[in-house]
Formats: sequence, C-alpha cells, structure tokens
Amino acid sequence: MRITKLGRKRPILYQGKFDVPNNVISRLAVGKTHLLLAQTSNFNGKVDEFYLAIDNLLSALIVAKEGSLTTLIHGKKIEKFFKHLRLRAKIRSIEKTDVTIFFKLWQKSRYRLYFPRSSTIEKIRLFTQHLYDFMVTEIARYFKSDERILAQRIEKRVEIFQSKIIDEEAAEIHEYKQMEAERIGEMYGAKLGMKLSNPWNFMEISLLTDRKDIAAIIDTSPEIRKALFDVLMKWDELVSKVQMLNTEHIVKKIVAARMKKKKIDMETAMKDIVSITTHPEIHKLRIILNFAIDTYEPKRMGKKLARMMQETKNLIKNPNKSIKSGWEVLKENSLS
Repeated sequence: MRITKLGRKRPILYQGKFDVPNNVISRLAVGKTHLLLAQTSNFNGKVDEFYLAIDNLLSALIVAKEGSLTTLIHGKKIEKFFKHLRLRAKIRSIEKTDVTIFFKLWQKSRYRLYFPRSSTIEKIRLFTQHLYDFMVTEIARYFKSDERILAQRIEKRVEIFQSKIIDEEAAEIHEYKQMEAERIGEMYGAKLGMKLSNPWNFMEISLLTDRKDIAAIIDTSPEIRKALFDVLMKWDELVSKVQMLNTEHIVKKIVAARMKKKKIDMETAMKDIVSITTHPEIHKLRIILNFAIDTYEPKRMGKKLARMMQETKNLIKNPNKSIKSGWEVLKENSLS
C-alpha cells in the first residue's frame, strides 16, 4: 500500500460562509470524478484520467476568476492558471513546467498504448491530488467561503462512491506480509530488502460504486468484509505464484547460460547463484486484474441477450448466411 506524507493542516477561513457559484462547483466535481476514475484505469488510461482531472481543475479556476471558461485550448488554460495564481502556486510547489510535462504526457497517452513507468504514474497522481486540495482551498478563499462546505458540496455532485473497507482489509494484509518478510529477512540477513520487496507495497486496489447506499452496505457488512479479505488473499496468492514462477524461470536462464559458457553440468551451475538477486527481471512485472459488474438495466439487458441468442441460433441453422457484427444485430433489432 502506498504511504503518502501528509502536509500540515492549513487554517479554515470564513467559517460557515459560502458563496461559490454552481458552475465552479460543477467543474471541481468533474475533476474529482476523474481523480476517482483514475483508480480503476491502467497504464496510459490512468494518465488520461489524471490529466482530465487537472484540466477540469484549471478550468474551475478560470471560471471562478473570469466568470466563464474563456478558452478551450489547453496551453492557454495553463497560462491563465499561473497568471491568476502566480506566487500562491509557487508557494505550494505547483510549477508551470510540471503541468506542461503532464500535458505532453497526456497528449502521448491519447494516441498510443504504452506502459509509463510506475514512478511517472505516482508523480502525476500525487500532483493531481495536491492540485485538487489546493484548488478547493484557493477557490473557497477567493469567494470568501468555508472550504469544508465547498468540499461537501463537491462530494454531493460526485456520483462515484468509494468503499473504505477494502483499504482497511488491504492494509491488514500488507502489515501481515511485512511481518512475514521481516521474519524471512532475519533468517537470511536481508530484513530491509525483504520488506521493501513485499508486493503489497506496490498494490493498487479500489472498490467504487455509483450508489451511496451500496457503498454503505459494503462498508458495514461483516459478510462482505470477510468476502473481500478472501478475494484479496487469493489475489496475493496469485501474485506470489507468479513471482515464484518468474524466479524459477530466471534461475533456469542463468543456469543454462553458465552451463553453456563454462561447459559445466547443471548441479555445478546451480551452486551459489548470487546473480539472481540482482537480475533486472526479478521484480519488474505488472499484473492487472480488473473486476466490474454493471446491472444498471437488468430488464432491458435480458431482452437484448435473448434476441442476441436467437440470432446465434439462426446462424447455426443457416451456416451460409453472412455473419453480422454485434452492432448490426443491435441496430436491426432496435436494441439501442
């Protein structure tokens, strides 16, 4: 689990007062939504969501300061943001060069599939969260309003709700794995190294829903807590098995190379394989497993599935009939 250093709390001004316009709150809420959606995205998709959050936060400030969104050009939004804030942004370590780098990264992510470094993802994540908190404070103060009230108004407009319980369960497993790694490290003289290699230091897990009551049910049910813990333990088992098999694979590669180079047998080559601990592929791996359920319109979906199944049966009966795509079938049966 990531450990994020928390900054000092800043004083809350204008307590109980509130005068932030609705169109500004809406922009902030859209930014917050993209910030949450980034948790369920991967690779360049995550970069995309984070920058969309940044873009809406920049837009929120422009709307607040100028009354409307006076430009749609991303570069000009960045210029306006720093024109309006200047020293305030600099004090909070928000620099134009960083935003420009993230903008270029977003442009890259839109048109190609690539695997950005985890450090790059972490950097844009920390920046976006920091920018969101900063904007809530700055916009509240600009309108002489209580930022706690603004944060509450934003939350009411966000239609995505996050489960807290899954973070608690993941933290419990992380702690258990850390203690396990420490024990192994004490046996083999590499306590810190074992703790740092704990895969739960690099896990990213979240549970989101579009209904507040569903989030509450998840967070208050002992049965769901147990089910979540079981799922996470199985996920840990899967990751551990992958790591073990990966290690075995690398060992075989090293042994085969030694046997060939030194003209020795397998038993001799297997002795003292120190290089395994420094092999570049030993810890470099990405595993993504996403779960999602969407039963928003079960009645209509049932009808759609029934008609699609009928089309499949017709195709079996008439194999020479030209095959239609799912979209063509959808349009023919007016299932949209």
